[in-house]
Amino acid sequence: MDDGVALRAETSRSAVRLSTIYFLEMVRLVMPLTDGDLMAAVVLLAISEANVRRLTGDPVVTARFEGLNDIPPDEFREPVSVFAIAKSLGLPYETARRHCNGLISKGFCTRQAGGLVVPASVYAREDFKAATAANWRQAQVFAEQLLNLGSVCQGVG
Repeated sequence: MDDGVALRAETSRSAVRLSTIYFLEMVRLVMPLTDGDLMAAVVLLAISEANVRRLTGDPVVTARFEGLNDIPPDEFREPVSVFAIAKSLGLPYETARRHCNGLISKGFCTRQAGGLVVPASVYAREDFKAATAANWRQAQVFAEQLLNLGSVCQGVG
């Protein structure tokens, strides 16, 4: 990697196990929001990530929305098509469409020109704010575990 951080190959299997634990914890945090529906939780995460993907590539914009309560407004979200969600998750289109429609009917996302968006109002809900805060704590644990494992080396490059 060219950003001063590298992963050590000799701890790769341990790092992968830790990342699996982190992923499962994140899904466990989102599942209650979708009434325990695992696939709906994964589809919701995929829509959410696609909506704000461009923010992570822009350090100026990222800095504006890096705090837990700094929810990007809707104009910063890019709609994503059901087809793109299906493709990104390796799902049949009809399966993705069914889960997306369920998320729309429950108010988790809206259909706009260009696709689906999880609006800022959803992230402002108390249950979503609590899940985001819990995910942040879990991300801190994950990062600490990677550092303690020696998987991450800083100052490389």
